[in-house]
Amino acid sequence: MWQRVIMEHHIIENHFIKLNKCFLSFGFDPVENINRLVALCGELMGATCALYNRLDGDILCSIGRWNTPSDCSLADKAEGHICYDVIKYASDDIVFIRHLQNTPYVNSDVNVKKYGLETYIGRSVKFNGKYIGALCVVYQKDFVPTSEEEKLMELIASAIGVEEERNRAIEALKKGGQEKSIILNNMLELVVYQDGANRIIWANKATAEAFNTTPELLEGKICYNAFHNADKPCENCPVVSAHKTGKIEEKEMVSPDGRVWVIRGIPVRDDANNIRGILEVARDITENKKSQKKLELLNEDLLKSNKKMQNLVIKDPHTGLYNHRYFKEIMELEFYKAKRYHQLLSIIAIDIDYFRSVNDAYGYKCGDLVIKQFAHRLKKLVRMHDYVIRFGDEEFVIVLSGNDKKGALELGQRIVNSIKMFTFGDRKNIVKLRVSMAIVSYPEDGLSRSSEFIEIADNILSKAKEYGGDRICSISDLQKDDTLSPKIASINDLKQKLIKLTKKANQSSVESIFAFARTIELKDHYTGNHVERTVYYANEIAKSFKLPAEDIRSIEDASMLHDLGKIGISEKILLKKGPLTKGEFAKIREHPKIGVDIIRPIQFFHSLLPLILYHHERWDGKGYPFGLKGNEIPIGARIIAIADVYEALISDRPYRKALSKKEALKIIKDNSGRQFDPKVVDVLTEVLEKRKV
Repeated sequence: MWQRVIMEHHIIENHFIKLNKCFLSFGFDPVENINRLVALCGELMGATCALYNRLDGDILCSIGRWNTPSDCSLADKAEGHICYDVIKYASDDIVFIRHLQNTPYVNSDVNVKKYGLETYIGRSVKFNGKYIGALCVVYQKDFVPTSEEEKLMELIASAIGVEEERNRAIEALKKGGQEKSIILNNMLELVVYQDGANRIIWANKATAEAFNTTPELLEGKICYNAFHNADKPCENCPVVSAHKTGKIEEKEMVSPDGRVWVIRGIPVRDDANNIRGILEVARDITENKKSQKKLELLNEDLLKSNKKMQNLVIKDPHTGLYNHRYFKEIMELEFYKAKRYHQLLSIIAIDIDYFRSVNDAYGYKCGDLVIKQFAHRLKKLVRMHDYVIRFGDEEFVIVLSGNDKKGALELGQRIVNSIKMFTFGDRKNIVKLRVSMAIVSYPEDGLSRSSEFIEIADNILSKAKEYGGDRICSISDLQKDDTLSPKIASINDLKQKLIKLTKKANQSSVESIFAFARTIELKDHYTGNHVERTVYYANEIAKSFKLPAEDIRSIEDASMLHDLGKIGISEKILLKKGPLTKGEFAKIREHPKIGVDIIRPIQFFHSLLPLILYHHERWDGKGYPFGLKGNEIPIGARIIAIADVYEALISDRPYRKALSKKEALKIIKDNSGRQFDPKVVDVLTEVLEKRKV
């Protein structure tokens, strides 16, 4: 496990090093830099292809492309494209869409169906505070990004935003250069012919318009008096210098009104090579200067981004803790000091038990929040000079200089007690955590290399995990399996049986799931038979949708367990014959979450969590527990919902007799588009008619 984490961190570290090298290799052309960033994003994310699409009016244009098919359109109408929705909804969050072939985009976004795309990951790009484009990577397979990969996309999208600003600034400069050419060709620059005493002989129309006068009124006047109302020439005036040197002189000058000019003095000679006068050509470069200044500021921002990237090499950007790379440096230094000066050194390796199921049940945003809260909790519990490292997604290490094993065990116990008392998550999702810990100490554990700390900690944690986790272990426990024997738990029999399932082969999973589903019959006799019939209808509907065999199996298993949470509901409520009170109905609404919490520790059941959690959501968004709407609800949960209700309608309940199949189907159809997905309603109707149920 820890070796895997080390490998993952080497990959992540390599990603950020490559990104930093990309920044440092940037050339002058922002569009080329954008293409470099898009190509790097696609490569590091292992995507089928990568694009940066910019919205120009109602057209979506591909500015940066990597590994795209030759027939992929460079520009298309924006409406219906996934990238257009990412830009339109103006969010800084990563947009992650799986199973694209089962979404409306298969019809609205021509590329989804044309190239068989399955996964889309995108991030909006901003310019001057406005959302103008979207960076995306797409896959022809199912793909789930890690939190580090999401952060990588955020950084690349931000860098593209900076390059977009540079591009606009450079375009403005190019435009200024084009205007210069037009001005020269059409004599639109300010052109004044003066004699040796700076008296104006003639001036062009552009000069007169610039000073709100006419060429005729300027003739005969002294230059500096006419233009600046001054009594003497401007300091370092190139016209005066040209008369003195006899050479063309040019200088950048700022006029009293703040405008910036490039002024050239050109001596005009007769046939005898004598200076007859000076031609003054002036060009207003105020806007060019502003654009150059803006470009300089943008380049400064890019340098700051590079410095931030260098800091990210040793810091975890999500928690602010030191990362795996810095851990290696710390351990080499601390272990050297411990050996050289005969000091004590210990580490506590911490692994949050079953954390991936938190992401599965409550989403990655909630999981990220819990990790951040956990990291903050650890920082508060250690000494100021202790090092706290985020070693992996849910793995942490505390380096304790000057601590022996006894001190490390005492700190570990304080951390365990604090974690058990603390409630993680937010008001919507409450999460309780438990952790496994490994204590490794020098010189007590006889280590000879700094790398042995993690090697031994990995072995200790693996042994602790074999027995269900939630314990603190040290090297002595590796030789005493009896100290790691399972604790006598105070949880109910159902949870004990579920935990033991993790040691059984997958081939017995179906029989075991049926057994669990039937245990609820002890509390609610209706539920037992209801489960098997619900499984039948859900299975038939799923087959009619021609879903993949793996998805059908998940729907079947989730159907067996969909009411498992009723184990936590009072029998008085479950068997009540009259109407439920608001309080009683609130209790009933808790059973999807209770069911998910029961099976969350079992890795084999993780794919079932969303289907169980959301099977009481409604198509119109008025369901529970989260009020999801339409296609936000997984297709499996929508199928289980309708199978559950139909089977309930044709069954005897404590408060009413069973309805006929015809009456039940009419109720289902009446609620199509409100409670139920219309497509699932149609498929159920076909199933019932086909099999004459």
